[in-house]
Amino acid sequence: MKKTVFLLVLVALLCCGMASASGIDGLIPATSTGPVPDPAQITESYGELLAENYEFSVGYFCDAYVYETPDDVRDFADMYATRCRKAGYSMTAATIDGAAGYTIQSGNGLYACLIPDANGQMLLLIQRGMAFVPETRTNYATMIYNNRSYDLELFQAENYDFFNTWDISYQCDRGVFQFVRIYVPRYARTGDRFYVSGSDHIEGFALSLDWEDELLGAAPPYYGGYRTDGIDSARDYAELVVTKVEDVEYGVLVEGLFNGRFKSGDVVIEDFIFSAIVEE
Repeated sequence: MKKTVFLLVLVALLCCGMASASGIDGLIPATSTGPVPDPAQITESYGELLAENYEFSVGYFCDAYVYETPDDVRDFADMYATRCRKAGYSMTAATIDGAAGYTIQSGNGLYACLIPDANGQMLLLIQRGMAFVPETRTNYATMIYNNRSYDLELFQAENYDFFNTWDISYQCDRGVFQFVRIYVPRYARTGDRFYVSGSDHIEGFALSLDWEDELLGAAPPYYGGYRTDGIDSARDYAELVVTKVEDVEYGVLVEGLFNGRFKSGDVVIEDFIFSAIVEE
């Protein structure tokens, strides 16, 4: 009954011209802007923060992100403009500091700039005050093995209760090995550093190639003692810096940086950067 009375009063006010001048738009805006779309949603080339709070032009402060230039700039621009429109922005062609690009305008006077080809790279400038959530790359790894670079694809990531580790494996389609398997202690937290040399060992910390070549072993004592099969000389070592441990929707995001020297220098692993979501 009360609801019916309220509606009748509202109708009467509207008919008499006594309602707020804002009308429907005051209740439900025609458009509302969300975060500026990340080009990575289209290109699958993840952006890198190039500069923060950078004064690109007088009074225009922004966060600058760099991406790989799309193979087909026109097709990319069409698809990106559609995403911008759905997010509540308008995208207009413009010349930006002498380069062909686009402005991405919101309704509050703020705008972002997109330059698809700036000296061979794509730039996205997000004016301070605009919302932007960059896509996060996960489940990947890169490494330098004996002075040769490799891009690795995640094979599996799981909890290994027996060793109290996160067991993360990557596969490689070329080179002298097919798999890299790293065990990260499950008690690790962001910023933790693990270092092994000589006959040292750390519970749950291990590395192997192709499942069998144990460069750094972590068998528990009831398996006959810890193994450090690849630590053969005083200069051999293994170091892991855990750069992120974070609960995510489907499990735990584990990221790290590994470096090591094994078998008296016959095997050198540098900048093994890895990321994996371990399902809980």
